[in-house]
Amino acid sequence: MPRSYLYAMTSTGLPTRTLGRTGLQVTQLGYGAMELRGAPRGPVVDDALAEQILGAVVDGGINYIDTSIHYGVSEKRVGAALGASRSEFYLASKCGCAVNPAAGERPEHVFTRENVVAGVEQSLRRLRTDYLDVVQFHASPSPDVLEQDGGLEAVDR
Repeated sequence: MPRSYLYAMTSTGLPTRTLGRTGLQVTQLGYGAMELRGAPRGPVVDDALAEQILGAVVDGGINYIDTSIHYGVSEKRVGAALGASRSEFYLASKCGCAVNPAAGERPEHVFTRENVVAGVEQSLRRLRTDYLDVVQFHASPSPDVLEQDGGLEAVDR
């Protein structure tokens, strides 16, 4: 049987699989926290509702949460709601996004070493953690773009 079909179960009965070559055993059902970004680009979600949603995600056994700088206040909400239970789930965020964008603004992605490092550091502060389990490049840049100004090297380090 091919490796991609092998899976285990969490204690809540959710099936898990190995995430790529990371070795992480993540639930097949993850939670994408983009909709916690709030207005003007997303639905109106206050902090209390965001905390309730994130609590239900973790209590339901989902162990993979994906967010991004680009998702408005999503990272701050994930950090506020789940910072104390950080060891109970895997956390993914993205880099290459503009650091500290204005509310509602959608600036272009920048994959320089400096912006990648600044973005990951900002994400760590917002998420109230000292590590990310997965760092992804937002917007699927080409390998040439990633190597051009040191973005790929920064993530490798």
